[in-house]
Amino acid sequence: MIQFFTFVILEAPKVLNVCVKRFQSSKSGTISKNHDPISFGMTLHVITKYGVEIYDLSSVVVHIEINFTGGHYVSHCRSKDNTWNTLN
Repeated sequence: MIQFFTFVILEAPKVLNVCVKRFQSSKSGTISKNHDPISFGMTLHVITKYGVEIYDLSSVVVHIEINFTGGHYVSHCRSKDNTWNTLN
């Protein structure tokens, strides 16, 4: 399922951090992680009251779970020569 999110940024920061919460709760109150893949481009265009700011993707942090209360984080970071490195 493709979802689009809209939010308002009045003044664009130099560095933009976006956090996508991947947890969902059922009607019974059980919490689980949504494992559906997320796809995104290498740039993000943000409309502000002053115009459009363009952000280049430089890193992604991934939570490798044991369960929703624990796990491990891994970073995928782009270097200046546009190669991607995994930091464990």
